[in-house]
Amino acid sequence: MNTVFRFLARPYFIVLFVVWLISMMLIAWRQHTFAQAAVMQHIFLPIVTHTQPPAAVSAVVSQIALEGAQCPNDIAVNQHSGLVYVTNAESDSISILNDAGVVRTLENSGNLPGWILSDPHSERVYLTHLLGPIMIFEGQDLVNSFAGYHEPYNMILNQNNGYLYISDLHDRITVLEDGELVEHVTLVNGETGKTIAWNLAGDYDTETGLTYYASWNQYLITVMDGLTPVDQFRYGGQGASDAVIDSYRRLMYVANAHASQKPDAPQNINVINLDTRENTAIFTSGESRYIALEPTSGYAYVTDAENDTVTVLDGTAVKAIIPVGDKPWHILADPRNGHVYVANLDDNTISVLYGTEVVDTIALTGGFRPWRLTLNPETNALYVLNRSSYIYLSEFGTERKGCDTPYVLRLE
Repeated sequence: MNTVFRFLARPYFIVLFVVWLISMMLIAWRQHTFAQAAVMQHIFLPIVTHTQPPAAVSAVVSQIALEGAQCPNDIAVNQHSGLVYVTNAESDSISILNDAGVVRTLENSGNLPGWILSDPHSERVYLTHLLGPIMIFEGQDLVNSFAGYHEPYNMILNQNNGYLYISDLHDRITVLEDGELVEHVTLVNGETGKTIAWNLAGDYDTETGLTYYASWNQYLITVMDGLTPVDQFRYGGQGASDAVIDSYRRLMYVANAHASQKPDAPQNINVINLDTRENTAIFTSGESRYIALEPTSGYAYVTDAENDTVTVLDGTAVKAIIPVGDKPWHILADPRNGHVYVANLDDNTISVLYGTEVVDTIALTGGFRPWRLTLNPETNALYVLNRSSYIYLSEFGTERKGCDTPYVLRLE
């Protein structure tokens, strides 16, 4: 025992013991500190809330008559100002509305007011006239107006380069930047050397910033990089009436309105791989008009006016063919909840789709022939432009177009 005691009493053992004791105390202190920090961290974690996506619209809540307007062509809502714009083609006027009614009518704005594009990042709104000026509005104010090249038509706002591209029924693309004219670009068929007219359908690729135009009658797609046409390839369709690019899947969808009239180009839809140029022809109808891309599912929905159906595409595969109303025309997808709205021109209804099913059919009141749709994501209001147009026989037996008072319907 004395020997053990003398050993433990040696100085170096005492030093080791002290070091061990201090180490244990440090470990205990660190464990206490970490535990306290964890508690503090837990206390100050942010509160996470889950916002439910808005429900689909289900009913007409108001209707506004556009007195004096004739055969409107397009409608768009600006989500920042809340104003709704309508181009009235046969009365050469522009109507500006809020939810209470018409707040301004611009009479004699130009011949055949055509298409409207609302800037998603500002109160700026662009309008074309087929035989008149290109106009720029901010709120109710007309802030700029200048002549188009020949017959300005549809518009693409490329968010990558800031250019606004305006197609023309002639062979030019008018390019604006920040509301000012930059250049008129001529599109030329690289095979024949002839200019390409009627570049009506187009979109831009958010990955590359390139802008694509499908020709109505020359089987061609032209690619623009900024102001310069940089590529061109055949896609084989005729009567391209709409085009939408899915940049994530690297696909371009083209709807062809003249499939039934062109034996050499009978496909109503073309799906083109942007990287490989592989072209898939789809045959589900004799006439397709408009396309809506639903980003959550990745499905592309195409209205088949001749067959009273909507073709649903999952990439290049036909996912479903959905019967809807009489002569489905314009179509719009709500990216917040996955619902898709179809304007059925000849039975005055809106079909509501989800996935591959019709989940609701909304009967419209106020006017007839739902022509175009626009959605305000800030208020969840869907606006329907009821054109109220019809065809009649004149006293000479020829077909003529007539128009009753058109309506803008608000659905929630």
